[in-house]
Amino acid sequence: MCGAGGAELFTRADEKECFTILAEYRYTRHGACSAVYLQIYPSNYYSYGGIEGSTAFTERVKEKLDGRTLGEILRKIPGERLRVLDVGGGAGRLLTTARRVCPRVAETHEVDVQAAAERAGHVYHCMPVEKFSSDETFDLIMMMSVIEHVPDPAQVLHQASELLSDNGVLLVKTPNTATWDCRIFRHRNWGGFHCPRHFVLFTRDGLRTPSSAYTQGAPRSGP
Repeated sequence: MCGAGGAELFTRADEKECFTILAEYRYTRHGACSAVYLQIYPSNYYSYGGIEGSTAFTERVKEKLDGRTLGEILRKIPGERLRVLDVGGGAGRLLTTARRVCPRVAETHEVDVQAAAERAGHVYHCMPVEKFSSDETFDLIMMMSVIEHVPDPAQVLHQASELLSDNGVLLVKTPNTATWDCRIFRHRNWGGFHCPRHFVLFTRDGLRTPSSAYTQGAPRSGP
C-alpha cells in the first residue's frame, strides 16, 4: 500500500471455513502502514445467499442493525433523489435495506461478479469496480467486507472517490488487526484471516493514513 520496503511474518493460518484447499498461508505485516497481506470462492460462499448456520432470528437482528446504520447515514446526506452503489454486495441485501429505510433512495446499483442482486430489482454491473464507470455520481457507496478481498486496495479506493458525489459517503467495513480478538486468536486461525480469500488486512489508523502509493486521488477524509 505505501510502497516502502521491509516486512515481517505476522502469522501462519489455514482454511477452516469452506475446506476448499489444504494449505498453510503466510501473512506478512508491513511496518510502515501496518497492513497485513497475503480469491477462492466456493459455490456455498455466504455472500451468494444466507450465512451458513444462521437462523431466522439472527438474520432479523442483523437486518435491524444494518437498517439502523444505513438509516442514520442516509439521513445526513442531502438531496431529494439519492443514488446508492454496493460493491461486492452479493445478493443485494443491503441495497434492499437502504431502499426500505430511506424513501429518497431512487436508484440502487450493484457491482459484482455474480448477478444475484438483479433478482431483487437492483441495477447489476458484472465487472470489477476498478473497471466500473458511471455518468452520474453516487451519494452512498458501500464496500462491506470487500477491500480485504482485492489485490490493489489503493486503486479500489481511488475509483470509489471518482464515483462519489461531493456530499457523498463511502462506507467501508473490514477486519481490524488491531483488535483484542485478533490479538487473542492471531496464531489460532483468527476469523478475520478468512484464508485464502482475504488478501490485505488493515488497522483503522493504517487505512485512513495517506501514503505515497495512494495519496494522489485518494478518497476525501470523513466519518
